[in-house]
Amino acid sequence: MYLYAQQQPPFSLGLGELGGDDVDQAIRTAKKQMQIHYDRREKYAAGAGRTNDGSAARKEEVKWWEWSSELQFLERLKAVYETQAGVPLSYRSYPVTRVDPVSGNASKNSPWRRSSKYQVFSADEANGSFCLGSSRAMALRTVFGLDKPSNRTVLTDLKKQIEAAKSAGDIETEAKLIISRLVSHLHDPASVKQFNQDLASRYGIKNAIIRSASRSEAFDALKQGAPIIADLEGGWHWVLVQRSPRGQLWANDPLSGYGVRKIALSALGSRFELIVDAKTGAPITPGQAATYQN
Repeated sequence: MYLYAQQQPPFSLGLGELGGDDVDQAIRTAKKQMQIHYDRREKYAAGAGRTNDGSAARKEEVKWWEWSSELQFLERLKAVYETQAGVPLSYRSYPVTRVDPVSGNASKNSPWRRSSKYQVFSADEANGSFCLGSSRAMALRTVFGLDKPSNRTVLTDLKKQIEAAKSAGDIETEAKLIISRLVSHLHDPASVKQFNQDLASRYGIKNAIIRSASRSEAFDALKQGAPIIADLEGGWHWVLVQRSPRGQLWANDPLSGYGVRKIALSALGSRFELIVDAKTGAPITPGQAATYQN
């Protein structure tokens, strides 16, 4: 017996029309507003001391900076986007299991381990196209930088190593790499713990982990400027969610065709993940990234 993530077919999420160009329109709006407030500032500054006391120019400058922050946020949001796409393995039988050797049972708290017997996994698992893996990678790149690997880069690297180990008959290495691939997209406690063991080497960071979070913790993190990984209503699909400086919620939805779009809190489901400090459990924001670079 083994456990794996089921990939469900797409269906309506009840979120209204898809906003494929939402972010592009928002970027254009931000640039337009910056120009408007810049022009007004110049106009009021020119008359300072004669027609006004300079406060109007200062207010326009504050507005310019607000829209500048919004623009930077939106451009980063777009830059980090990644479409969900698997890097398929050429076979479906893997020497790994979650069955506890003592109890003979497997559960969400059972770690993955090497098995002496190859077990057949689903075609979806072999394909490797999973929304949670993509959303986690986008969140990690949002916090720690665009130079960090995308989910597709990670899967490509793992494919090369896995198939090389299999060809060489190195079952120990093959199993270790298969587990690394599996836990990249599994949400259960044991898998998350094993996924965190790879963060330092995979992303070049330290003292940071991903952990499950309550709804209130996730919403607090959004207010602090941290990204969250959230499922949508229905519970089968994960996205990256962020709150812009001006308070708009945005989802980086890896499902092909959905893209970067505005989203409402009511669209979020009941499962959440955060990137947090490994010692304090506090959410990490992009402005804190330097502290965690390895």
